[in-house]
Amino acid sequence: MKSRWVRVVFSSITGTALTVLAIPYQTSAQQVYFDNECKATTYAVMQRGGAFRVDHTFQVETKKGNHVFYAARYGDGSGLFCIYKPGSKNAKKISVPFQMGFFNNVIQKNSKTIEIEIQDGNGFNIPVTLYQLKFKNPVKPKVKPIRTWIGNTR
Repeated sequence: MKSRWVRVVFSSITGTALTVLAIPYQTSAQQVYFDNECKATTYAVMQRGGAFRVDHTFQVETKKGNHVFYAARYGDGSGLFCIYKPGSKNAKKISVPFQMGFFNNVIQKNSKTIEIEIQDGNGFNIPVTLYQLKFKNPVKPKVKPIRTWIGNTR
């Protein structure tokens, strides 16, 4: 499989130095972190409790071209969902009703569709809803709940 690359811009804490890194959207040996506005940040910021670790990265097709979808997780398990257009400066938050929700699995079904399991809280035996996201509009995907279950009982 041919590897494609995404540029991620990291800014120092003082905001004076910029480093541009190219990371593959499929897999990366280097972990990527975002602040709560989907701007790339550093491991040091994450260690102080101020960043989300990117756990899932998928390329999606939209009417406005290919984009990269990110699902990032905070230390408490809450999620941040972002979209990045190659060549732009920063990723952007996508408009979904479960932004900052606790997520379990994120699966790409096809080039335009991603499914995300969202828990209603952090713990066991709580409602989990499987949502489908269709990416015609990159920042505001069409969101459809597929099914709901309690905890680990599908």
